[in-house]
Amino acid sequence: MGVLFQKCKATFALVMFGIGILNASMCYADIGVGGRIGSMGIGVDVSKQLTESFSLRISFSSYQFEYDATEENIDYTFELDIGATGVLIDWHPFSGSMRITSGIYSNSTTLVGVAMPADGNYGIGDSSYSPEVIGDLIATIDLGSTAPYIGLGWGYDFGGVGIGFVLDVGVLVQASPEVSLSTEFSGGDQLQQDLNAEAAELEESLRHFQLYPVVMLGVAYVF
Repeated sequence: MGVLFQKCKATFALVMFGIGILNASMCYADIGVGGRIGSMGIGVDVSKQLTESFSLRISFSSYQFEYDATEENIDYTFELDIGATGVLIDWHPFSGSMRITSGIYSNSTTLVGVAMPADGNYGIGDSSYSPEVIGDLIATIDLGSTAPYIGLGWGYDFGGVGIGFVLDVGVLVQASPEVSLSTEFSGGDQLQQDLNAEAAELEESLRHFQLYPVVMLGVAYVF
C-alpha cells in the first residue's frame, strides 16, 4: 500500500508540475495532441510550444500483457502492467519535426510472476519444496516510482497546422528491481531464508529491466 501511495503521489506531482508550465507559457498558442502505440503500450500526448525550439509534452501510457520466462531455474508466468505519466521537454534544434527529448516519468509499472513447479517441486535457494506444502510461489518486482527518460523523436512541428506522424525512440531508466518472494502458505524460518536468497538472485537476473527500450509510433494534430 505504501509503494502504491508513493507512486500515486509522484504521478500527481508530475501532472501538476506540467500543468503549471503550460499555464505559464500561454503566450504561444500552438498545441499538439497525439496518440501513440509501441513498447510502452497505448499512449496519449499533449504538447505545448514554449519557444521556437522548445516544447513541453505531457504523456500518458498504459498496457498489460503476460509472458513466460525462466529465471534462476524457476519457470514463471509474468504479468507486466505498464502505467506511466511523463513530463517531457522536446528540443527542436532545427525548429522542425526532429527533436531531442528528456524528462521524467511517474512509474506505476508493476511486474508480478507466478512460478510453475519443475518436476513437481519448487527449487528455492538450496532446497526443494512441494507446492502441496507452500502453495503458490509469487514474485513481486518493484521498479521504482519515477524513471528518467532520454530519446530522439520526430513530429510535433509547430511551424504549421495539421496532422502528421510522430515517432519516439529512447530509453526509460528505471530503478534497480527490488524483488519480494512470497508463498501461499507459511513454511517457517528455513523457507524464509531460502526465499530471501532466491529473491537476491532474481534481482540480479532482472537488472535488464533498468534500461527499458522505448519505441512509440503514432499520429498527432497540431492546432
